[in-house]
Amino acid sequence: MRRMRRRDLLHAMLAAPALLLGGRAAHAVGPYGAPGRFRASEIRDTWHDPARAGRAMPVLLRLPEPAAGRVPLVLVSHGLGGSREGLGYLGRHLAGNGFAVLHLQHPGSDKGIWRDADAGGEGRAGGACLRALRRAFADPEAAIARFGDVPFALDEIARRAAADPVLRGRIDLGRAGIAGHSYGARTVLSAAGQGFAAPAAALPPGRFAEPRLKAGIALSPAPPAREEGAAFARILFPLLHIFGTEDRLALPGQNEPMRRRVPFDRIGTVEQYLLVVQGANHMVFGGEGRWGQRDARHVHPRVQAVGHAFLRAHLLEDRAAAAWLAGPGVRGSLGPRDLWEVKRAPPG
Repeated sequence: MRRMRRRDLLHAMLAAPALLLGGRAAHAVGPYGAPGRFRASEIRDTWHDPARAGRAMPVLLRLPEPAAGRVPLVLVSHGLGGSREGLGYLGRHLAGNGFAVLHLQHPGSDKGIWRDADAGGEGRAGGACLRALRRAFADPEAAIARFGDVPFALDEIARRAAADPVLRGRIDLGRAGIAGHSYGARTVLSAAGQGFAAPAAALPPGRFAEPRLKAGIALSPAPPAREEGAAFARILFPLLHIFGTEDRLALPGQNEPMRRRVPFDRIGTVEQYLLVVQGANHMVFGGEGRWGQRDARHVHPRVQAVGHAFLRAHLLEDRAAAAWLAGPGVRGSLGPRDLWEVKRAPPG
């Protein structure tokens, strides 16, 4: 019952209509949306960071099986109130196509924020959930801790890959990327070098910029505050931005879907890609539990196809994938009313 109440609350917050498909019930997934030849094994664990008072971070590592040699690594960051199960549809697809995928769960901005709200009882749960969401979103300490999870995860997976026979020789840490939804997209942008005015005003620009990462996917990226004009001056790596035309959330600055393209429009230092899915709401991209199931069968294949091609192009330097993204081929994996844009890096 508690899960149902939260789901109903968030659906009401989103007020999303059904996905508009322009008369097409389905579309081809293209070469990069097809299931891969590997099965995905799963390792669940909790990692502890001694440098941050033993901060305990649940993780889920998906590995392609049988072992495919040293494969690229993709970190995955869930949205506010989510868990390591978030973006499972993308993680499974990437693992099936030969990527190691490490899903992070961020204490302080994960599903634990619902505990106090649920303790309020049946009659108060809806309002309490919304207040819990807003408190967590505005908490600078939660943002700082979450952003710090990325360098910790890279350090820890490197340590474990050297020491653990199950992982030894299987992960290419020189070819690492990151993907995230909503607050997870904010985590992606922090790792890429974005500066923040709020909720992490105490962070100097680029504090969590992570040069070990080579590419990032930002699903439902939050538009920056107006005072963040120079926020995108030092972006390190190419980004794929994805959101929907009904991508709304009842948080400050998150109720105007097309403002989610602000990071794409402002970044001018590196190559950028933009996919706007017609009719898609906020929660469908997270893909966690029942919250993310509405219209998933239409939206998730698009994310899988362009996300896979983007990561192949930028982590594996796959020229065929890069040409597919830049040419007419990508349109075959999108809906007829979806928006697709590519912005090249400036010369030099």
